[in-house]
Amino acid sequence: SPGLVAFATSLHGDDGVTGGDALARQALAATPSEAVKVDVAGQDADGNGVRDDVDAFVAQQYARDPELRRAALRMARSLQQVLAVDLAQVDNTAPMAEREVAVMSCVIRQLGVERRGEAEQMINRIATRTYDTRERFEQREAFRLQASAADFSGEANCAPEAPSAVGGGGGQPRQN
Repeated sequence: SPGLVAFATSLHGDDGVTGGDALARQALAATPSEAVKVDVAGQDADGNGVRDDVDAFVAQQYARDPELRRAALRMARSLQQVLAVDLAQVDNTAPMAEREVAVMSCVIRQLGVERRGEAEQMINRIATRTYDTRERFEQREAFRLQASAADFSGEANCAPEAPSAVGGGGGQPRQN
């Protein structure tokens, strides 16, 4: 739906600031000193497709709600793929962007209409954790630019996640 696409391309801060401004402000506040080189994708020691610090956040935040925890991990895997893709090797990230929006739609659908607010809040929190540094925020913005041809009009296929969906890639390889 158009509302979901608009929601997917913006974040809402706790202080009422919306859109990229809220995320940019959070990313800049979390940016490490120049002396510290940040690996954009981060560490995923268990190989579940979710960066370890985001994995720990999900476990802590959603410990009492297994359904919301599963949805949060699915969303985190989808967002993490943005950080894992080598944008120098991919011309068009539209297929990945379309999948990301489909995952958002599926997560909201999975939790049901009565929990939509919780689902949207969870998506915002996972996105804020995922894009928590200047480098990660910049990767996200570069990804969005390369996804300008994305078509969000299709119906989301909400089949359960396949193990192969955890891996990166999925964009269009760069033609040399």
